[in-house]
Amino acid sequence: VIIGVSGSTQVVACYASEAMITTDCRLAARNAIARMVPACTLASLTTVAGFLSLMTTRSLMLSQFGWQAAIGRALLYLGIIVTLGALFQYFEPPPSIAVDNSHPGFITRIVAFIGSAAARRPWLAVIGAFVLATLSLSLGSRVSVNTYAFLEILPEYHSSIKTMRLVEKNLTGIMPLEVCL
Repeated sequence: VIIGVSGSTQVVACYASEAMITTDCRLAARNAIARMVPACTLASLTTVAGFLSLMTTRSLMLSQFGWQAAIGRALLYLGIIVTLGALFQYFEPPPSIAVDNSHPGFITRIVAFIGSAAARRPWLAVIGAFVLATLSLSLGSRVSVNTYAFLEILPEYHSSIKTMRLVEKNLTGIMPLEVCL
């Protein structure tokens, strides 16, 4: 849902900016779709590739999820491009909001400062990223993982237990995940 809303918002914003250039809604819609298709295609392809990579897992559930999510993302892409492209000509474009860059926000100033510093001294930025990655890997390797909660429920010969043992042996365990809605 979030990916669909994000993609649709970007296409509508592009339509609004194209409508500032021309008063013809059809031309603005055509130009907006033409400008957004490459970006949306690239975003969709990378997401679909990520989901399809789940098909290589030994877990049937993850494999099926990857396939279904990839198909869903591809259909979402088609839905955004085709539906918005067809309907734009019948609707007045939203007003384009001019961004006031005279007083950037706090986070924008911090990110701009970090980007400028990295551009002035790229080797320092690379060394800093390497140190941060090394520190993260070092701290992450000390996390203890409890994968034995499954053993209380399922017998040793169950396929989930066999998969857990394989993951435990080859990948150092399973991290518990709690989803809160």
